[in-house]
Amino acid sequence: MEEEARLIRLEETCYFQETLLKDLNGALISQQKQIAGLERLVASLQSELKEMKDILYASKIAQTKPPHYQESGV
Repeated sequence: MEEEARLIRLEETCYFQETLLKDLNGALISQQKQIAGLERLVASLQSELKEMKDILYASKIAQTKPPHYQESGV
């Protein structure tokens, strides 16, 4: 009788470990998809930022003074 109880306990333990492993695998897959999406978003934002910097420097906006800073010769 003791061996049967021990076998049942081992089977239960195995079942719960398999269930936990499946749950963890699902969570890992979900997180990996989320990380991949975030990596794509960061790459896209980096590209947009570079384009904005190139436009800013190309048009020399940063180097020209606004009209209200111009000296009036007075």
